[in-house]
Amino acid sequence: MARIGVQAMMLKNEFEADGAFTTLKRLNELGFNVVEISQISMSEANVGEIDRARAELGMEIAALSAALETPVGTPGDSLMNDFDKIVADCMRLVCRLVRMGMMPLWAMASKRALLDFCSRSNEMAARLAEHGIALYYHNHHIEFAKYDGEFILDIIRESAPLLKFELDVHWIHRGGKDPVTVLKDYAGLVDLVHLKDYRIGQLPRTPTSSSRQVISRPSGRHSKEWFSSRRSGKAISTFSRSSIKACPAGRNICSSSRTTSTVAIPLTASPLPVTTSSRSATALSSEGPNPTAI
Repeated sequence: MARIGVQAMMLKNEFEADGAFTTLKRLNELGFNVVEISQISMSEANVGEIDRARAELGMEIAALSAALETPVGTPGDSLMNDFDKIVADCMRLVCRLVRMGMMPLWAMASKRALLDFCSRSNEMAARLAEHGIALYYHNHHIEFAKYDGEFILDIIRESAPLLKFELDVHWIHRGGKDPVTVLKDYAGLVDLVHLKDYRIGQLPRTPTSSSRQVISRPSGRHSKEWFSSRRSGKAISTFSRSSIKACPAGRNICSSSRTTSTVAIPLTASPLPVTTSSRSATALSSEGPNPTAI
């Protein structure tokens, strides 16, 4: 049976203002008991409060997030620099899934750089596996650019065989591919799915390079033909036949067969049954090969 949870990134302001435990408690009171941790400081204080929410409220930590590496002065844990801490956080929070939100910018520069990223990621996946932890890669639309006629996403699959995937249907669609087809193609490698909709907003009267036209929307409200009931039904069927463990996402509604699905909601909302979707939305940049990491 599908369950609904929350992508914590969409509530990072609340985490900062009110603290992790208070924020998770409010989510729990709304009926959401699963969370994917992303873009939340994994300080000792925050990890302690998340652990308290797990112990006292029954919150399940579906996945933690980490970059392969972070530039000097950039916040957030990285597998290259904080490996032991990431493993310790997973053990403390009873979480066995770590996801990378996107590849480093340098890995987008060339095929050689991409293959270097794949090699390093595969090495980290092997090291995490020694602790019973799986490593996942979350896609954007850049992965549907090609090198030598091959999609970047497929190159990652071939060149980092120990890496699994958190596929994001919003970004797959924006990359020009059919999400259901890609999910089927990656069957057996996908335990996490981001499922969300989008619409094309109106251009301003004087468009600029920073104008935002692509607006994230809750699933089925209102954009693409992919989210017709017929297509969504195929997606749900695809998930049900797979080994998907969780569908964590931001401002999305998801479905899964084994563990959870995730939606970001305003904390002032009324309690929602598991069949409803979020009513919130966020603007995303439509520019360039450097998408916002969602």
